[in-house]
Parts: sequence; C-alpha cells; structure tokens
Amino acid sequence: MPTDIEHGDNLARLAARHQERLAESLVTLENRIVDLMANAPLQEGNLFDLEWAISARNEIRQLVDAEYLSQIDSILRDYPNVAADAQSMLKTYGKFTEIDPKIITQLQTLEFQGFADIGAEYTDAIAKEVYQNTLTGRSFADSVNTIKQVAGGEMARYAKQQVHDSLMQFDAAINVSIGKEAGAKKWKYVGSLIETSRQFCKDHEGEVMDDEKIEQLWGTSWAGKAAGDPFIVRGGYNCGHRFRPVFDEEADTEEAETEESVEVTEEPTTQEVDVVNQVEFTSIKRKGEKEITVSDFNTAMNAITPVQMALVQRLPKPKKLVGKAEGGLYESYTATLTSGTERGGSIVRHEYGHHVDYMLKKELGGFGALSENDFKFKKAFEKDRIALGLKSSKTKQAAMDDLIDEMYDTKVVEKGRFTYTKRIIKNDELPNLSDIVDALTHGQLQKKYRVWGHGVSYYKRVGSRYKEAFANLFALRHTPQWEIVEKRFPAMAARFDEIMEGKI
Repeated sequence: MPTDIEHGDNLARLAARHQERLAESLVTLENRIVDLMANAPLQEGNLFDLEWAISARNEIRQLVDAEYLSQIDSILRDYPNVAADAQSMLKTYGKFTEIDPKIITQLQTLEFQGFADIGAEYTDAIAKEVYQNTLTGRSFADSVNTIKQVAGGEMARYAKQQVHDSLMQFDAAINVSIGKEAGAKKWKYVGSLIETSRQFCKDHEGEVMDDEKIEQLWGTSWAGKAAGDPFIVRGGYNCGHRFRPVFDEEADTEEAETEESVEVTEEPTTQEVDVVNQVEFTSIKRKGEKEITVSDFNTAMNAITPVQMALVQRLPKPKKLVGKAEGGLYESYTATLTSGTERGGSIVRHEYGHHVDYMLKKELGGFGALSENDFKFKKAFEKDRIALGLKSSKTKQAAMDDLIDEMYDTKVVEKGRFTYTKRIIKNDELPNLSDIVDALTHGQLQKKYRVWGHGVSYYKRVGSRYKEAFANLFALRHTPQWEIVEKRFPAMAARFDEIMEGKI
C-alpha cells in the first residue's frame, strides 16, 4: 500500500498528464475555430456578414463540446481510480471504511459542471469576439489573432490550473470524507515541496493539527490563498498538499534495512527471453484497436541489452501489466505497468525503466526511486545540463535550438489561408531523447517548441526530472541513438551504465 507521499507523487504525475491531454485538446480546438473562421464571408479581406457571425456561435459551442468537454469527461473518468488509490493509501495508516460510490459520482458531476461553466463562458467570449469583429469590419487576419488569444491563451491558462486543482480538491474531499466518517480529529498536512511551493506550505509541511488549529490558520492570510473549506482548498491555487487523517502518534520517518548492492556480471542472451510471464495481465481494447498481448510486451523488452536483461531478470517483476493501444503509465504504489506497444516498443521499455528504478531503491531500502535519491546520478544530471548550456540564460536558447535540430525535421504546413512550421521527430526512439532535454530544461523545451516532453508543470517536481531521465535512458540504451546520448549527456550515460552494472 502506498504512503501519503507516494500517493501525492502519483497524483502530481496524473495531474500533469491531465494538463497535457487538455492542452492538446485546446490546441485542436483553437485550430478548428480558425478553420471555422476561414469559412467566414469576406469583403476585401474584412468580416462583414452579421448573420454568419450570429450563426457561428452554435458551431463554436459544438466545437467546445467536441474538443474541450469531451476531454474533460475522459479526464474525470480517472477519478474513481484516484478514490480507490486514496482509500488504499489510508489503509497504510489505520482502518477506514470504504467511501460510498454515490459520493464519488456526485463529486465527478460537480467537477464536470464547473468545467462546463468554463466552456460556456469561453463560448460566449469567442462568439462575442466574432460578432464584434464582424460589426466593426475588422480584417480577417486581426480577427483570427484575437480569437486565438481568447481560445489558446486565456482559456488554456485558466483551464490548465482548473484541471490540476479539480484533481487535488477531489482527492482532498475523499481523504477528509473518509477521515471524518471514521471520527478523525487530527490531520497531518502532507505533500511534496517543490521550487514554487508557497511559504504557507513550507511552514506547515508534515505538521499534525486538530480542527481548531486548522480553523485558526484559515483566519490568517497568505499569498495564493483560495476561498472555501480549508480541508478542500488547502494551501490555495495549484497546491499539491492534503490533510490526511491521523489517530495515533506516527513516526515521521520509516526505517528500512539497507542491503549491499549486487554486482551484475551475468550477461544472458536477450533472444526470446520470457520477461513478463506469470504476471497478471489485462488488455484495454476499444473497437477497431489491436489487441495487446503478453507476447507484445516480451517482444518489446527483448530488445534491451544483455546487462539490462540480467538486471530485469533479477529484480521483482511488475505485479500487473495492462496493455492498451497507445500511451503508457507506471504506478509505483501498485507496481502496475500500463503501456501500448507503438514506437517499436519504446514506450514499454520506458515504463519498465520506471519499474526498475523503483525496484532498485526498494532493494537498497527506503521509498521512492533510485534516480531521485542517487547523489551521483543527480550530480551527473546537473553536470550535463551545465555542459550543454541549458542552465545559463545566455546560452539556453542556442543550446535548445541545436538539440531540436538533431532530433526533429521541419515541415512547412499549409492549412487554408495559414502557413505554419511543424516539427516531426526523426525516429521512434528520439521522443525519449527529447524528453531528457525537456527534463534538463525543466519543461521549457516542450513549452517553447510543442515537442515531445512532460512539460513545465510536471517538471516543477525536482524528483520527476531524474526519474524521467532514468526511464528514458533505459529505453534508449539498446538503440543506435545511444551514441547521441553519450555525446550529449556523457555524465548521465556513464552513471546509468554503472547502475545497470550494480555499481550503486
């Protein structure tokens, strides 16, 4: 069962993925609204037809429903699993009753209504902009720019925050509901501090408080404080903390025996090795999609190097494998690996790299992943970052441009009246390399170039940078692209190989 900190880390990863999914849908929404605008009647390049402007509102609403609300609906379908994970986490600390499924459904409905209100608000804002631009006879090009500012700017920023806060507040509500049902009177303020954590959270991290103390605290003010029930809004906007019910005095730290690392000398063949047999396996298959099998996982994993394979065979296997058409996720607290087999099995190897990272740390003793605790790996990460010029503001831009050129081809795309540049990854393995660069830039690569990477929100969590770098290196180690890794990230490449060989 996961600890409260592990639960928080998993929530943060899920929130980042939700933000990424929403960001992609909003880009699509923006493009579809621009396509709609391309059909507007024009006179000498200017809008003029008010009838068209009025009728466009209904089409805009349909686009918002199709791209924005449909993605929100998909995101909210993850919430029952979040509730189940919260219940599993609480069992680590005591006996708690299961939450009524009706409460989960009601919370989902309330959250969806909140997002629907945002969608309606921005539908009105965009429709109003279209009408006013038409009324004043504004040029088509200027109108498109203002529409994009509303759809892709203001809406994107607000919705991104909301999708994070919605998840965290849902989890907070589940924690508090279960705790109060059990009669809890004390609560521990738990979460992971990141670079942007507000001072309130830093001051009270790990503190156990009773109801009276919490009410007193919420009578004070601090930057970023949000209105509402303190148990739900917690530290405020974008807060990743929660109140976890406490009944007995608990140790703030957990002791675990540290075992000596084992030197890996065996180099078995990687041909037709059954890596994941005897592991619980399920497959998520939608109509028209390919059925993913255990054999597909084994094929993907058989591409790793002999040294990697020796380590994989020695460490515990995942407790559960889930095959799906695309994408991937590793849940450390349940040791569940979910992945598609696209990109030549690269995603499977990436997610298995996360599993190896956590199993190595578990073997040594303690919690979390080895990469975020290994001083030498973290030092290598920073050394490569400095050597590449990604740390200094004076050299960062040129360094990113250079790395982008090595990983991506540029294609000029014409869409209606518009022309834009699209970056296309050069092969199926390079998204892992791109994500390493994104980690080294703390998400700035993905933000600036809209390329492969976890993005700024995800990489605010320092530990995530090391964990993703490790998983990406695991996926790349067997490929021809390892030459680029050794050229660009020599310190990390060397330390990664040492870890694979058991030199921990």
